[in-house]
Amino acid sequence: MFSFEEEQNDQQQQVTTTIDDNNQTNKQQQEEFSIHQNDEQQQQINKQTQQQSTTYIDTIDIHYEKIKDWLINRSILTQDYVKQLSQLRAYMKQAYIELINKNKEQYSEEREKKITDFLENSIKKKALTLQVEGYEVFDYFLTKELTSLLEKADANEGSGFLFGLVGGSKRLKLWKYILQLYESKGLYFAEISNEMIQQVKYEIPSIYNTILKNKNVLESLDRKEEDWKKALDQTKKEFMEECKKLSIPIENIEILLKEKANNEKLEEEIKNQTKELFVIYNELISLCKTSEMKKIFEFYNQFVEFISNYGKKESHQLNNLLKCLEFILKQEDKKDGSVSCNLYDWKVFNNEKFNVQIDESLVKEYMNKMIEEENKKNKKQEDEPTIDFGEDTIDFGDKDLEIQWDANIEESKELEIKFDDVEQTKELEIDFGDFEIPKEEEVSSTVNKEEEMKNIAKMKLESFLNDDDVRSQFLDEVNLLNAFVLQRIVECEMNVEIDNELFRNAPVLIRNITKDELVKISNITKKLTSNTRLQQLALIKNSKKYVERLVQTLSQKLEIITKLQSNLEGLVDQRKSLQLLIEKEKPVAEGLKNVAKEYQTFLQDAIAKKLGGNKKINIFGEINKM
Repeated sequence: MFSFEEEQNDQQQQVTTTIDDNNQTNKQQQEEFSIHQNDEQQQQINKQTQQQSTTYIDTIDIHYEKIKDWLINRSILTQDYVKQLSQLRAYMKQAYIELINKNKEQYSEEREKKITDFLENSIKKKALTLQVEGYEVFDYFLTKELTSLLEKADANEGSGFLFGLVGGSKRLKLWKYILQLYESKGLYFAEISNEMIQQVKYEIPSIYNTILKNKNVLESLDRKEEDWKKALDQTKKEFMEECKKLSIPIENIEILLKEKANNEKLEEEIKNQTKELFVIYNELISLCKTSEMKKIFEFYNQFVEFISNYGKKESHQLNNLLKCLEFILKQEDKKDGSVSCNLYDWKVFNNEKFNVQIDESLVKEYMNKMIEEENKKNKKQEDEPTIDFGEDTIDFGDKDLEIQWDANIEESKELEIKFDDVEQTKELEIDFGDFEIPKEEEVSSTVNKEEEMKNIAKMKLESFLNDDDVRSQFLDEVNLLNAFVLQRIVECEMNVEIDNELFRNAPVLIRNITKDELVKISNITKKLTSNTRLQQLALIKNSKKYVERLVQTLSQKLEIITKLQSNLEGLVDQRKSLQLLIEKEKPVAEGLKNVAKEYQTFLQDAIAKKLGGNKKINIFGEINKM
């Protein structure tokens, strides 16, 4: 009988069976997915392995200076590579001679044009620059290029066997053999590495050192230029100050600087300043003729006379102590063309006598001549004289004119002068006619009179202060008068009562003069005594050593200015040459750097290829730091 419990048990068994089947299905699916995933991973690994098999296994680092040693250790390059290179150069010399001879023979042919251009542009120009033979310029790359050109030009020419090479011209066989030596024994590695080391270690640093040195020199030139410009400005300033002290005009100073005047020109310019003395003399005389100076002159004379006779029963008149001032005050303006207060009037004032009687008309004539000559001289100095030769030419007559010497005189005979036929019968006589020789006394008196008139005319045109002794006397009197005025000012301030008592019986002028008047007079006397320009010009006029010292001072300044200017001019040329050198060296250095880099790349690829292509070569060192 079927019961409910049995039915439940059957249902539970069916459920458990279904669950187990589902679990088994899931497990199978998971196993299939994992296998598929493992297959994909394996395929990726295989792909990576294949990619790695096509790339370099590792990298070999070689220092650029150790390339040859590295190649020798791996038997790529033999140890006697230097000897082999020298033998190769000998073959190259022979091949170059054959190349040149053949090129000369076939110069006009079309196929030879490229070889001719190659020789002219790549070989001969470089050889001329380096000053070496043509074959010495060749390297591996030029050999390879020449060989390719010769193969195109001479491939169908020639026959026979040379160095194991069949066909082609003799020069082609020679250059092919040289190229074969380069490649078979690895000599091109040695040659290229040598060139690279030479450029990286020596040539490029040398060029950069030269550029740096030139730049340093340029900087030093800039500093020198600045210092020299300052020194030039300072020296010019000092020179102009010295010239201004001598009152030389600015225009003349600029001319002296521009023309770089010599000592003679400087001395002439300094002595020309003495022309100003005449103006200064007139200024001094004008100051002396003022009412204040007249008053102090009278005051001084009365004061000295009063003090000298003070307390004496009998008074006597003293000689005037201010003779120059007295002379100036007594002189009037001249109407005969002579100078006011001239030297002639001074001599007359001092009662000096002349040996001859003065002819006023003759004196005036000489004065006019002297004034005219002075004007001409001044005008000549202002205008630069020019020599005009005109357009007239000297006519020498016929251009074909020849001097005809006596054709009858033979060269073998000597000319003889005979004096036998000349008879001296009479002595030569000079007939002077009725001319009478004047007596010596008459001639001398006439000459003396003319000279005396000239001297008088000269003195009338010359200020009396131009005489050294008179000028010294004048300055002494002015200094004396100035000191007297200053002393009287002090006395008026300190001892008024004593002064009034002392000068109670003095002349009216002494009693009535005031302190303010004395101060006003002292200002004039100070101007007369403090004229340094007069003293300077007097020294220039009278002292040769003083002029020499001034000339020496100015010439030293001019020499320094000239030297500094020449130095600055030289700096311009020097700077230009240095800049040209720097601009010229920079492209050379850059070119060598590029060539060294090309050598580096070539060697890296060539060595890697020599090793089978599965090694990466890295050449390191200073070559990577350029």
